[in-house]
Amino acid sequence: MGLELVPQSPTIDNFVPSVRVGDLVFVAGHLPRQPDGTLLNSGKVGRDVTIEQGYEAARLAMINCLTSVKEAVGDLDKVERVVKLLVMVNATEDFDRQFLVGNGASDLLVELYGEQGRHARSAVGMGSLPLNCCVEIEMIVQVRISNRIYAFRHQWAGVMRRPPAYRLTRVAHRAAARTGTRDGSALQHSPLPKDLNGWESSWPSLVS
Repeated sequence: MGLELVPQSPTIDNFVPSVRVGDLVFVAGHLPRQPDGTLLNSGKVGRDVTIEQGYEAARLAMINCLTSVKEAVGDLDKVERVVKLLVMVNATEDFDRQFLVGNGASDLLVELYGEQGRHARSAVGMGSLPLNCCVEIEMIVQVRISNRIYAFRHQWAGVMRRPPAYRLTRVAHRAAARTGTRDGSALQHSPLPKDLNGWESSWPSLVS
């Protein structure tokens, strides 16, 4: 992508830079930290920091977010869609142009990913932010998963749409197949109904 990423320092508190859940990556708040560890354009926007400086800081904070995404999934080309941004701007009470600061992050994502980079966003003002930084950004992205995992999820979704008794019977039969009891002896003491046509009346006894 031609984007220079700066490795992030390990966190010292009880959180991680990002968490992957299925095909979503939730990225913690990132600051506009430069390669030497200092923060870009610290202070309050509207007093110490101009909108243009806030824009540049938001762009750098987004680059740092993408660094954590890459560390989580291995390759930024795996990003299928940028889902959501939260842009927090350290600003004076009368400052009402948080969205212009947030554009520094949003514009970068559209440059990199085109339509897939367009996202839902909140840009809000804060009374203060960590280390007196001018902006902090967190994000959610959707990433590509392997065909094998996708096929498994698709199959599992089909099973979960079936009646509960059907699902449990399928599990029991598979267990019998794994243990070699293909004659059905593994199911003799199972509360599962043998006739799935009557699963509605039998189901309450299964959960009692």
